[in-house]
Amino acid sequence: MKELRNDFAVLLLRLVIGLLFLIAGINKLLDLDGFSMYIHSTFDDTILGGPMLSVFIAILPLAETFLGALLVLGLFTDFSCVGIGLTLLVLLLGKLVVKDYDACAKIAVYAFLVALILRSLDDNRISIDGLRKG
Repeated sequence: MKELRNDFAVLLLRLVIGLLFLIAGINKLLDLDGFSMYIHSTFDDTILGGPMLSVFIAILPLAETFLGALLVLGLFTDFSCVGIGLTLLVLLLGKLVVKDYDACAKIAVYAFLVALILRSLDDNRISIDGLRKG
């Protein structure tokens, strides 16, 4: 029973973080112009402004969608957690630069939950990875 409870806890964490990333990425893809305008208006006048913003705008929605989908499915869970963790670090850096400390606190909570998933991968049996391992 404890094993099932642990498996469900990891599933719940994966679904929460995975859906957050998946839906955030899809929403950005559906309104790429609005996302682009927001990023430029927020970061153009900071140390992060410049040509790299265009790369960030192109990559972030795809990364969020892809990594979120992998995490929801429990496929390559370790890879998706590391990718989401790195994405969260980039987002944290941006929010620190513009002094949005409320967003930083939320990002820190998400990072903690991702670290918890990584720490609990032995209890990731309700997943495609779990099925593959048998």
